[in-house]
Amino acid sequence: MTKPFINDEQLRNLKQLLQSNDRTNQQLALSLLRGFQLPPDFLDELRSRYPLVCLAYGFYLPFEGIRKISLHIHDHNHASTASLGNYTNPQLEILELDMKDRFCYLHEDPIPTIWHFTSLKKLMIKGNWSVHRLSSSIGQLHQLESLDVIDFGCNMHTMPEEICHLTRLKHLSFQDCRLEQLPEKIGRLKNLETLNLKGNWCLEWLPKHIRYLQKLKILDLRGTGIRSLSGIESVVKYLPQTEILIHPLDVPMCV
Repeated sequence: MTKPFINDEQLRNLKQLLQSNDRTNQQLALSLLRGFQLPPDFLDELRSRYPLVCLAYGFYLPFEGIRKISLHIHDHNHASTASLGNYTNPQLEILELDMKDRFCYLHEDPIPTIWHFTSLKKLMIKGNWSVHRLSSSIGQLHQLESLDVIDFGCNMHTMPEEICHLTRLKHLSFQDCRLEQLPEKIGRLKNLETLNLKGNWCLEWLPKHIRYLQKLKILDLRGTGIRSLSGIESVVKYLPQTEILIHPLDVPMCV
């Protein structure tokens, strides 16, 4: 059934709901908007101000075949934490979320529900100090080949063990996240070629199972807390082909 065009009065009333500070009103407005054909200029405004909600409510459906989505989530984006569970795109391969300006209250999950995008091959999540952990649901992204988690301040102390289920990963980066340890089962990532741990100054050792990453070409440990050979003994001994990037002032040695 063809949706009716929204008239000026209806659009004006729904805009007032959408622009209110009441999240219930915002969600009501977005739900009602789904029942209308919307002017292109208003659609552009929606996608600019509320990108995640547009995904959740199907306002990206004209572009359902797109393979890459990049979103910058702002503080003022009050409705941006809506679940994306209503939106599927079996062709989506690359998703980039930049949350460096996003403020979250303690009861909110700063990262939206994105784990059902099981076709993803590349995921980048950047910059939010409100994040304490990644959801264990990340283990559902079995097609993932590249994962970048960047600049998460002082709250994320470890990566979820479920990442070790992502056996297609070739690139894994947890940069500037203040990791203290890696999961013991990281050796399951048999296809991993690059592991970037740069800037995790609380990380002082690597698990022994890292020796099983036989395809690992580059291990970036610059700015970590590793200060002796014992911290990377398994890599030096069992992965002689791996290039270890480390600041000369961090570990006084030649690898």
